[in-house]
Amino acid sequence: MKILLVEPNYKTKFPSMGLMKISTYHKKMGDQVTYVKGENMYVDIPDKIYVTSIFTYDYHHVAKSIQFYRQQFPKAKIWLGGLAATLIPKHFENLGVDYIHKGTWDEVEDEELDYSLHPSIDTTIMFTHRGCIRKCPWCCVHIHEPRYIFKENIGKYIKMEFDKISCWDNNTLANPQFEEVINVFKSVQKEVDFNQSLDIRLLTIKKAKLLKSIKIFPLRFAFDDIKYKESFLKGVEICKKVGLKQECRVDVLYNFEDTPEDFYERLSYVLDAGWMAYPMRYKPIFTPDKAFLGKNWTKEDLARYDKFCKSMLGRVGDFINPRSYVYYKGERIKLKEVIKKRMLDIPSPAEQRKYMKEIKGIKSEQMELF
Repeated sequence: MKILLVEPNYKTKFPSMGLMKISTYHKKMGDQVTYVKGENMYVDIPDKIYVTSIFTYDYHHVAKSIQFYRQQFPKAKIWLGGLAATLIPKHFENLGVDYIHKGTWDEVEDEELDYSLHPSIDTTIMFTHRGCIRKCPWCCVHIHEPRYIFKENIGKYIKMEFDKISCWDNNTLANPQFEEVINVFKSVQKEVDFNQSLDIRLLTIKKAKLLKSIKIFPLRFAFDDIKYKESFLKGVEICKKVGLKQECRVDVLYNFEDTPEDFYERLSYVLDAGWMAYPMRYKPIFTPDKAFLGKNWTKEDLARYDKFCKSMLGRVGDFINPRSYVYYKGERIKLKEVIKKRMLDIPSPAEQRKYMKEIKGIKSEQMELF
């Protein structure tokens, strides 16, 4: 059987682990497997086509691939899977797909990855478990992976020829076999990155010492809600107490149910700990439209923050370094103070226009906004 694996032409830093498992699965059965990125007409006529999907806001890329291969190969069976297929399956029903798979696929879940699809990869990518004990409303893990299942014999997934491990676990610290996981990583002496961040609410002295015993880089946490401020601060103290001094990066969710004020407060706690903050804007998970305005945010709030990012960081979506100083209006100050000045301290555009019109006598449309 001829198998075609399709990863739509969306932007992503990482390959499709699902397609890599499916490749191994079919090659074991003696099937011919071809992998392509996006639309490629120069492939042999396949018997079966697997199309993967990722974020819902990349829907148009996935739809384009499905329609292209349906037109190219009308007799081939097309299977669609992945995150978007699980979250918004109805959006794909009339595109020519023969089967839409929701969630993980048990039949291939424990297959080893076929790294030959991506010769440039030099890092092991793996899970030590699937699912999460949380059901955070901004996250889709509890829908895509509703059961928390830890994996046995995880050592078989580690490529010894690679120096690094990228662990995609959704909540490693909740794993009842966490110590065993750490012992495996310790035994192979490779650098480990828990790419999806660790749940700082579950951090204990014992778990922190276990993390310190491996070559972890970077250390990653998340601070998504001001409600668990005390747990976050406790986690910071635990890291200091056991001497976890690796570079730490913290995802800080915003534009969900938070306010600009508590977003800045969470940023401040992260930066005051000496850790790098990664502001992560919420985007809806049940619609292809990524435009979203949190109930406590305004378009002006988001625009001000975006302008700060572009002017001070170079782009929207980058780390904020706690040790960075910048010159702002002739004054050398910490970068986090600029965030406060640009986001919270300046008047709204409407107030600025009113001031310029009433006090300065300048037409509001001539006002150069911050």
